[in-house]
Amino acid sequence: MNSKLLFKSLTLLCALYATSASAYIFGPPNVTEIAENGENSNSVGLFTRSEDFVSNLSSTPATYTSTGLAGVAKHGDNTGAFDFMYRLSQTKLSSSSNYSSIDLGFGLGGEWNMLSDRSLSILANLQFDEGGASDTGYDSFKVTLGGEVGAAYRIFVGTATIAPFAMYNVFSNAESVTPTTGNDYSLYRNGSSTNFGVSLIYGRLNLSYTATSSSYKRTFSNSSSSANFTSNGSMIYLGINF
Repeated sequence: MNSKLLFKSLTLLCALYATSASAYIFGPPNVTEIAENGENSNSVGLFTRSEDFVSNLSSTPATYTSTGLAGVAKHGDNTGAFDFMYRLSQTKLSSSSNYSSIDLGFGLGGEWNMLSDRSLSILANLQFDEGGASDTGYDSFKVTLGGEVGAAYRIFVGTATIAPFAMYNVFSNAESVTPTTGNDYSLYRNGSSTNFGVSLIYGRLNLSYTATSSSYKRTFSNSSSSANFTSNGSMIYLGINF
């Protein structure tokens, strides 16, 4: 692989990983609780996310920004719930005016309230994402599968709920790349992330902040080369419960 193609491949790798606001972290946590009656509720809203990526080939981070729509539909009672999650996002790269990526994701999961007062919940999700990206020199399509487990602890303050949470995610990603010149090839990534945050639920308002630390290894289908990547990001979600 020549140096120009390797540079394009590494750039694409970073860019597409950012679009998976998602399998590293599917989106906002599926923590929705109405403190007045203890019932689970649906939520839909907007999120914005910023992430810095660094590879073992470079000490200079690249920054990506994702914005989009996300939500969770829940069915259950005060013992727990079944969750259906969805997310649609667009990612931009600050250093490239031509870069654009669209990502669509779905998830299925469960929530189990471990205590009678619903304060401690165990969360588990399975996730599927697909999307495409384009920039000067290539187009691509990707599919990501992920799994996530975690816990949330609800603190009830009057009719409001404050819920710190922690999530651990593992994922596998495959991307098909079509360069403007040269042969098509694929990228593969396997990694994990840890996510810590807090949700504030008050009436119909759902506000969440999440901080993420991720790492993964990537390989090329047409080369034995590989590289390790790390990232740190944050996400803010503002939703409406219904």
